[in-house]
Amino acid sequence: MRDTARAKPVSTPSKPKPKSQQNPKAIPKAKAKPRPQARSAEPTRRRRFVPALLAVTLIGLLFGFVYPTRTFLDQRTATSDAHTRLELLQSENAKLAGESKLLSSDAEIERLARERYGLVKSGEKAFVIVPAPTTTLPPTTLPQTTRPQTTSQSSATTNSGPSRHP
Repeated sequence: MRDTARAKPVSTPSKPKPKSQQNPKAIPKAKAKPRPQARSAEPTRRRRFVPALLAVTLIGLLFGFVYPTRTFLDQRTATSDAHTRLELLQSENAKLAGESKLLSSDAEIERLARERYGLVKSGEKAFVIVPAPTTTLPPTTLPQTTRPQTTSQSSATTNSGPSRHP
């Protein structure tokens, strides 16, 4: 319920006087400042809400653009690598197909059997030429003993058994 007895009277605005009619010695009245009202929680919430909203938006943009872009670049690199590998495998496949066609001929099979396995046809004789050794072995020498031999030992060794030299 509203109390009607305490209602403020409505003031009518008066015309301001020109400066020439005003008293120059009079102290100018300070303009009435509006009374500061009790701060509401609304501006403080906005101050906290705006940076949080910006952060969430930035994170959303990162997930929306950066992650798919990175995935796209990784996939493009993987595709390029796969194409390179495919070309290599195709060239190797063509080489192996040519070799397979060559190996299907009897002449090539016979050539490989003779070269790799030393096979011969019936009635042929196989000769193997052994190459000469490319390195010479040093002569093997036994170390000499420094013991003096007595005459009885030396004569026993010379007269013992049959002689090997003709």
